[in-house]
Amino acid sequence: MRTSTDRAQRRRSRIGLVVAGVAVIAGGVAVALTELLHAPKGSVWIVVAATALVAGVIRALTAPR
Repeated sequence: MRTSTDRAQRRRSRIGLVVAGVAVIAGGVAVALTELLHAPKGSVWIVVAATALVAGVIRALTAPR
C-alpha cells in the first residue's frame, strides 16, 4: 500500500522532469530565434549546450535521493 509520503516523493520527481522539459522547449525556441536572426552558426551550438546544461542541472537537483 502506498503512503502519502510515496506520492509526494513521486510528484517531486515528476516536477523536475517537467521543468527540464520546459527548459528544452525554451531552448528550441531560442534556437529558432537564433536562426531567424541569422546569428553565426556557432551561436546555435552555444544555445544547445546551454540548454543541455540547464536541463541536466535541473534533473540532478530534483532527482530522488
